[in-house]
Amino acid sequence: MNQRQLTSLLRRVLETPTAPFHEYHMAATIRGLLAPLPHVTVTADHFGNLIACYRRGRKRPHLAFGAHLDHPGWVRGKGGAAEFLGGVPEDRLGKCAVKWFGDF
Repeated sequence: MNQRQLTSLLRRVLETPTAPFHEYHMAATIRGLLAPLPHVTVTADHFGNLIACYRRGRKRPHLAFGAHLDHPGWVRGKGGAAEFLGGVPEDRLGKCAVKWFGDF
């Protein structure tokens, strides 16, 4: 993978909207990135965590990676009011612009 390909991949992941309990957009992005890869299967557990396995000629995979699919973010709550989800100190909220990606 060259630098241009890596930058494109990272941009696609990092520009995907996500917030705690709303990881479905990120899960779809990750599934889409992994789907064309040979020897890779993706399943989800009952919590929604994705499990990607690469198997080719070996009985068990040798590497495992774990990562959160969410990050702190704003969502529209009941009645359309903005609600913040995630572990960020309250004194840091409101210091940056918020970019809305739709209602979720």
